[in-house]
Amino acid sequence: VFAGAGGIAALLGPTGGYLAGFLPAALLLGLVRARWGGLPRGLALLAALVAADALIFASGLAWLSRFVGPAQAVALGFLPFVLADAAKIGLAFALLTLGARRRA
Repeated sequence: VFAGAGGIAALLGPTGGYLAGFLPAALLLGLVRARWGGLPRGLALLAALVAADALIFASGLAWLSRFVGPAQAVALGFLPFVLADAAKIGLAFALLTLGARRRA
């Protein structure tokens, strides 16, 4: 993010909201882990992962819409990425579930 021509411009540019969204997403998952005494299982884990991703998208889209408008922000900053994010959530869910079963 900060290498090369990035720096503070990366935070203030159109993608800055997505970068900032990682902070509340990490906080949410940390709170979930603390509340459950570890990672939750099943649908609670899946819901936590989806909620964290939604926070990143919400922050990113809100910031991006200041540059290109709301409709264009969804077209450029959500639709091209939502399927890949869903696949990554599915992979994370599967790996975390498998890891929990191995530890048990």
